[in-house]
Amino acid sequence: KTKKPIFYLTAFLSFLLTIGSFEFSATWPAIWGLYYLFVLKNSLSKSVKIFSPFIVMGAVYILARFLYIKVPQIPEYDIALNTESIKSFFWYVLWAFNIPEELKKQVTGNLISFNPIFLAEFWKITVISFTILLWIITLGIAMPIFVTLKQKVSHDFKLIWFSLAFFSLAISPVLVLPNHTFSMYLTLAAIGLYMLIAYLLTQLNSKAIVFLALVIWVFSSYTTISFYRINSWMIEAQKVSRE
Repeated sequence: KTKKPIFYLTAFLSFLLTIGSFEFSATWPAIWGLYYLFVLKNSLSKSVKIFSPFIVMGAVYILARFLYIKVPQIPEYDIALNTESIKSFFWYVLWAFNIPEELKKQVTGNLISFNPIFLAEFWKITVISFTILLWIITLGIAMPIFVTLKQKVSHDFKLIWFSLAFFSLAISPVLVLPNHTFSMYLTLAAIGLYMLIAYLLTQLNSKAIVFLALVIWVFSSYTTISFYRINSWMIEAQKVSRE
C-alpha cells in the first residue's frame, strides 16, 4: 500500500532468513503471489514483477537443496506421486485438526480399519479425537456455510479458495515422499485451514459459537498432548538419553 522500498527490502531479507531456517518457506512466494494476484486482484505482469526475486531465490534454494543435500537412499524417502500421496494428504488434514499422529500408524488395510490391539488399549483417545473432529467441522465449517447460505449472505469465495490453496501448496513438498510423513510438516500449511475456519466463523456473527469452538479446540489440543506425554517415541528416546 505504501510502496516504500524499505518495506520491500525488509520483506526480502526476512524471506532469506526464513528460507535459511525453515525449508517449507520455499512455498511462501507461490502462496502469497497467488494471494496478490487472485485475492487482491492485481495483474499477472505486476504480480510476477513484485514476486520475481522471491521466486528466483526459492528456486535457487530448492535446486541447491537437491544438489548438496542428497535424499537418503532408503524406502522411507522414495519419491513418488501416487495413491499413497493422496492418503498422506488426507492424514495431514486430520492432523491439522488435532487427530493424534499415531493413529495413522495403527491403520491396517484401509483408512478406517484400526489395529484391534491398539484400539483395545487406546479406544478412548480414538473415540474422543474423532468426536471432537466432528464437532469442530460442524461448528467451524458446516454450520457457518449452512446458516450463511440460508440467510443468503455473500461469501468471499476467493479467500476461501486461497485458504485451501494455501494448505495444499504449503504441504505439497512432502506429498512426493508418501512414506515419510510427520505432523511437524504442518507448521506452515495448517495456517491455511485455520484461516478458512476463522473466516467462516466470523460470517456467523456469533461470539458464543466462536467461544464454544475455541473451547473445544483447546480441549482437543490438550487431549492430544496428554496422549503424547506418555505414548511417544520421543519420551523413550529422552529416557535412553538420560540413562
